[in-house]
Amino acid sequence: MGDQRFRELMSEMGAAFAQADDGDEKRRQARERESQREQWLAQREAVIVEIVTTMRQHGLSIEDLT
Repeated sequence: MGDQRFRELMSEMGAAFAQADDGDEKRRQARERESQREQWLAQREAVIVEIVTTMRQHGLSIEDLT
């Protein structure tokens, strides 16, 4: 095997390892985005509950807001 072919194979192997590492990073990023989405949904739900509770305390309905 010549030096040129050896360098080509090493380059291809390096690229394959980089893609494998990239896959782990992309999965980590996806998990992080999902976690952020779940937090956002929980915050949204908490705000809605707070709004509904406040409206009930003041005797308001949806029709009062329109």
